Amino acid sequence: MHFIDIWLGLILLGISSGLTITRRSVLDTLREDIKNGHIPMKGVNLGGWLVAENWMTKGSPAWNGVPDDIANKGEYQTMQHLGHAKGDDQFKRHRDSFITEQDFRDISAAKMNTVRIPVGYWITGFDNSGGGDPNGWRVFAPNAINYLDRAIREWAPRYNLVVLISFHAAKGSQNGMDHSAPSDPGKSHWGNYPENVRNTLDAVEWLARRYNSDAAFLGIGLLNEPSGTTPENVLKQYYYDAYGRIRLFSNCLLVVAPLLYQQGPYDSDWRNYMSPPNWYNIRHEWHRYQIWGFEGWDKNRLISYAQNDLKNAVNAWTGNWLFIGEWSIASSANFDNDDDLRRYAQAQLDAFKGATGGWTFWTWKFYNDDGSRNGWSMKAMINRDAHSDEWQDIDNIGTCGAGENPIDVTDDLINDENESTNLHDITDDEYENGSDARNMAQRTANWHHLSTNVLSKLGLHVPNMIMVDITNGVHRAVALFLLQLRQTLQEYSIRIQQTSYSQSKTGRSYHVEQHRLPQIQTTTRQAAIPPGSTRTNSSGITGANHSVDCLAPCKEALRLKDEELCELREKVKTYEKLLREKVKLYEKLLRTKNNRIQELEMRLGKVKVKRRL
Repeated sequence: MHFIDIWLGLILLGISSGLTITRRSVLDTLREDIKNGHIPMKGVNLGGWLVAENWMTKGSPAWNGVPDDIANKGEYQTMQHLGHAKGDDQFKRHRDSFITEQDFRDISAAKMNTVRIPVGYWITGFDNSGGGDPNGWRVFAPNAINYLDRAIREWAPRYNLVVLISFHAAKGSQNGMDHSAPSDPGKSHWGNYPENVRNTLDAVEWLARRYNSDAAFLGIGLLNEPSGTTPENVLKQYYYDAYGRIRLFSNCLLVVAPLLYQQGPYDSDWRNYMSPPNWYNIRHEWHRYQIWGFEGWDKNRLISYAQNDLKNAVNAWTGNWLFIGEWSIASSANFDNDDDLRRYAQAQLDAFKGATGGWTFWTWKFYNDDGSRNGWSMKAMINRDAHSDEWQDIDNIGTCGAGENPIDVTDDLINDENESTNLHDITDDEYENGSDARNMAQRTANWHHLSTNVLSKLGLHVPNMIMVDITNGVHRAVALFLLQLRQTLQEYSIRIQQTSYSQSKTGRSYHVEQHRLPQIQTTTRQAAIPPGSTRTNSSGITGANHSVDCLAPCKEALRLKDEELCELREKVKTYEKLLREKVKLYEKLLRTKNNRIQELEMRLGKVKVKRRL
């Protein structure tokens, strides 16, 4: 029996459970490391997706037929204008097209480890608060929860990302701004009516319960950017109550945000609020934009501010671990070249090193990003030629626990010391004039070796378009394929490294170190295209439009497991509903008995009075 037969047998016998265990263990480790402060969050916001914002999603079908003066007031006003007959379909198309699995692939490839997803109170599909507008949630397009489910239960685990839910839009609005979808634009009523706070408590508890057992669920930002007329005492009591309700069943990360104008180290007494050891797994959130209030500043002054004032403010914080939930490199200054913009980004990242909780950039993308210089869009900056690698190089962004770098993916998995022709030897590692000197023939030979001599023995195949990519120097699609392959085999590779397998007839031992696969060397992503083609896929990565279908059996097994989990969750929901109904019934019986007791006590009192007379 050959080593390859043993490996293939292991895969065929246990691929579903092995892949699930591997993914789960990786995510469990990442999630707990972040919660324990061993590594910071390094991630990006999916702004404008499940809480739509017109200014960053212009061109989306969500806004078809909606005047700007209405669209700019948020999702509530937009849906009131459209009605469900039009709005439901338009927002469904927006949610389907704006953020897809490809975005999670790209975020992972950019070496992030966290995705922050804004949601609104309507995502729960209920309002049991008993006041205000109990049907306000019905104004919104339904089924947003399906997309959050997909993000947390499918896409994030697939690419080793964890998800922080951000409660962006509360009932009554906590800030009156478009991203809180106010029914009364410009006014914040959340903290002025107890039913609004009750609704938010119900919603965050419901979300925490729903995802508590999901490996990719990191936690919840309990309220985004509270401001306006929000009373500070109401806000702090809400955080106390939310913590108490969620800690009954979960130790997930909980993020508390001060009022929007309290973004400094000495504002109010937040540094002493909910402090350990009595409170745990809490982050304190700041949003530090250098835009509003910085009008008229030139680029050098902004960079200096980040290097000094911002850094000092972060380092002066002494409360719960600090988390920069939103920041960007957008500004009113004229950054006329990418090098200066990179210096600006680096200055902020250097300042945020003092934030133990880490950061998430606002935002991942704009609708129809065109590749122009856009300080709001991480994807746009990554896809710019001048920044194709800088986001990965700056401060080693995302090196902890994230989706793996293309070169790293191939180390260990693809390396054969016994091959007569080592691929290191046939590639030219010298660089001339700053560009990769490896030629097309060498890259083609590398990939042909992997495809023919390695993957075929495992019964795997790859899309033909990958050959076009590798010959043109585009490595991201290849890297993502190898990443999925590595996830599939990782569990078995670990076992084989620890145990030697003896061949029954010859007694020969087989070790991983003696039979490792050849290493493929890939080049930095270039703006290359297939010969004679100008096609660009939806991700903006030219010549990299393919699906990895060789792992279909794994995905099918995972899908079946997910369906089983969904069935169990539905059963739990049914039991919970029955319990709630029983509780209501018993409460009604108790009220009836109490009323009867009060009635008898009144009669007894009257009898006593008559006897005295």
